[in-house]
Amino acid sequence: MRYFNKTFLKFSIGFFLIIFLGISFLAFIAGLNGEVVERVNMVAEDSYGGSAPRETLRMFIDAVEKGRRETAIKYFVPQKREKWRAVLENMKKNEELSSFLIVLKQSLLSKGDYSVDKKSFVIHEPVSIVFILSSSGVWKIDKL
Repeated sequence: MRYFNKTFLKFSIGFFLIIFLGISFLAFIAGLNGEVVERVNMVAEDSYGGSAPRETLRMFIDAVEKGRRETAIKYFVPQKREKWRAVLENMKKNEELSSFLIVLKQSLLSKGDYSVDKKSFVIHEPVSIVFILSSSGVWKIDKL
C-alpha cells in the first residue's frame, strides 16, 4: 500500500507539472500571436526594395515619378517612412520634385562603397545616400 501511495504521488506531481507546462506554453504562444502578426506585416512591407542598392534607388525614383508616394516611402527603412511621406508631400507642393529626381538620377551614376560586412552601401555624390540590407534580403534607403 505504501508503494502505491509513493507511485501515485509521483505520477500526480508529474501529471500536474506536464499540464502546467502545457498551459504555460499555450499562454506564451497566444501572447506572441499579436507580435507574430505584426512581424509578418513588417516582413511583407519589407519586400519593397531591390536586390542591389541602386535597384532600390531606381525603384524609388520610378515610384516618385509616377506619383506613387505611398509606394515610394516603402523603399525607406520603417523608422523613416513618416518623415519621407511629409518631405515628398512638401516637395510636391513646392514643385521641387523634378530637381530632386535629377539629383537622384545623377546619384545612380556615382561611385558607391559597401561596408566591410556588405550590409550597408553608401553613395557619396551628388548627395549622400545610405542603404541598409534588410532582414528580408532587400535593400532599403536609410539616409538621404
